[in-house]
Amino acid sequence: MTAHWRNPVGTLLGVFVVGVAVLVALLLIRTYTLAETKRVWLDKGALEAELTQEEREQLLEALKGAIRIPTVSFSETEQNNTALAEFGQYIRKAFPLVFSSSLIQHEVVGGYSHLFTVRGSDSNLQPYMLLAHFDVVPATPEGWEVPPFSGEEHNGYIYGRGTIDDKNCVIGILQALELLLKRGYKPRRSFYIGFGHDEEISGNYGAVKIVEKLQSREVKLSFLLDEGLAVLDGVIPGTKRPIAL
Repeated sequence: MTAHWRNPVGTLLGVFVVGVAVLVALLLIRTYTLAETKRVWLDKGALEAELTQEEREQLLEALKGAIRIPTVSFSETEQNNTALAEFGQYIRKAFPLVFSSSLIQHEVVGGYSHLFTVRGSDSNLQPYMLLAHFDVVPATPEGWEVPPFSGEEHNGYIYGRGTIDDKNCVIGILQALELLLKRGYKPRRSFYIGFGHDEEISGNYGAVKIVEKLQSREVKLSFLLDEGLAVLDGVIPGTKRPIAL
């Protein structure tokens, strides 16, 4: 009788490769078979979602200005607190309707984080929550084409620490809410917005304190939407469409 020995590492690697191949196949099938829904919100009596050129410029400038504030988290015991406070003042100035609307309650949590409660007209609907953070990891000029906190725009791209992680989400959420309020938006469903100031170093004084505050109020969420990654081209073999990660 001849004994056959199998390499367990090779077996596991084979299983992993097959699993990845199956996952990619499912993603491709889903991508090409999913029916595209075009602007359904406009067919349901919602507000006009198109931005004017002036509003687009406001959005770009708001993001550039946010990038220029070096809200760096160096370690769990060291942050740029001056910049964190400056960022709070900056968003108040950039989005006046958000901070003055009678529909919205704003609270500073844990020293520098922000919690917004947007009250809807139907209290029977379970609220949801949007999350993002505005602290960033350290950055030095080496390896950057432009200074990392310059917020410069080149060839249609804005450069700087936080453009992807995660001031883009913070400014995008605030700008969307600002423009909706400008158009007379009054939601049926209440929702919460939370912006953390220490996500890069565990979130113990930002996200954790926001959770504790909501728990003390016995808030039950329908869902929570946190930050996502970029939309990239060419990351999935076999598809030419942009893929959201």
